[in-house]
Amino acid sequence: MFTGKMTTESTPERVYAMYSIVKDQKSIRQQDLKRLIEPEKLFIKTSYFNQTLTCAKELGLVKVNDDKIELTKAEQTISSMADFRIYVIEKMNDLSSSTFYRVTNALVNLDEDAYKAKLSDVETIQKINGVISGNVDNKEMNAWRLWIPFMQMGYIHNNIFIPNAYGFIKTLLPVLSLEKGKEYPFEEFMRAFNQHGGAILTENYRERNLNIAMSHGLRMLDENREIDLLEDNDRIVSYTLYPMALQKKKNITGFVYKGVNS
Repeated sequence: MFTGKMTTESTPERVYAMYSIVKDQKSIRQQDLKRLIEPEKLFIKTSYFNQTLTCAKELGLVKVNDDKIELTKAEQTISSMADFRIYVIEKMNDLSSSTFYRVTNALVNLDEDAYKAKLSDVETIQKINGVISGNVDNKEMNAWRLWIPFMQMGYIHNNIFIPNAYGFIKTLLPVLSLEKGKEYPFEEFMRAFNQHGGAILTENYRERNLNIAMSHGLRMLDENREIDLLEDNDRIVSYTLYPMALQKKKNITGFVYKGVNS
């Protein structure tokens, strides 16, 4: 899923379920884990165990020693799907060469053109392949769709990707070591964010232009009073949010983290 082809079998829910079983068992034989993941009483035409295990290994969640599957040491604190989301998001920049990362980056940077691009259309897939110099097919796009709501990078509606990184940014904010109530130059916030959030940034964000996904997310956080986006004409460095009707804030110079709402 993250180092090879994207696969529909390795959904976030299955990967987390596998992790949870291994965490509970400490060490488990591969065939015993498969029986728990795919109970024999269920009629399953297509096995999803191998692809799920591969994805769990790609994410560094589990390791295989001979026939035994065990957790890697660092991942024993994941206790919920929310924890799992944080873990995967923090991993994203390490997976920047993956097809998932590159497809995501290509789609979020379509901006408003994303609203006209049906994900299963040949034209859309060809456009993505042109951007990433890849060979993604419709099945891989279906696999990509299964992870996007979990990663909270946007929404899928009527086979169209609607880029909005509100949930993605909100998930990352508590792990960026930002002091609540402190005003940061916006460029300092962006440096911190880019450590994990490169997948949803435009290539020219260093030129201080933010795409629609990032801009939607930041504006929603500002409206919910989870952050303050500041505009100060006396500051030289500003970042431009993607222009949207009825949105007043545009050139952002400062950032205040106020704490995310539950």
